[in-house]
Amino acid sequence: AIPSDSPIKPKKSVLVAFIFTENSSIHNNSDPGIRSGASGMIIRDNVIADNSFYGIYLDGDENVEVLNVIENNTIKSNHDGIYLYEQEAKLVNNIVRDNERYGIYLDSSTGIYSWNNTLDNNDDWDLKLATGSINNYLIGTTFSTIHIDGTSSLTVKSYIGLNVTDARGLNISGIDIRIKEGDSVKYSTEYF
Repeated sequence: AIPSDSPIKPKKSVLVAFIFTENSSIHNNSDPGIRSGASGMIIRDNVIADNSFYGIYLDGDENVEVLNVIENNTIKSNHDGIYLYEQEAKLVNNIVRDNERYGIYLDSSTGIYSWNNTLDNNDDWDLKLATGSINNYLIGTTFSTIHIDGTSSLTVKSYIGLNVTDARGLNISGIDIRIKEGDSVKYSTEYF
């Protein structure tokens, strides 16, 4: 049992740990490579591979002010690459590939921001959103397969860079533009 004066509290209390895992090779574990119920985790610049269960498993309270950050990792050949349960987190510049089931699995997680991640060749789905995973965003993230439960939501964004030049190759500024798909105007400046 946890002593009553311990800073570690039972599961539904918020534990803010500020734990850093950087520049490590985490592999061949019979449990998850990394598992935590804390907030404030920074998991950066690691290779997480060949673990029997999850590469990264984070569970805890999704209503915290300190997000977990998973950044610049290679996560491959695990059962699931990243499993997030009741989380708010930022996933940035990760490669998640060749996992036995899912690349990223969100379960009851809200406010997940996935920036510039590559999800590739995961056996069942590159990305799965299970029960009640709402207000989640993929921005510049590549994937091939996805499954979204009927009680979940996901917004996918892709940004384009537009550089307008004249015949001499010089940049032109202050121009008006209109972007259309078929007859539908997707974006336009005030001129249009």
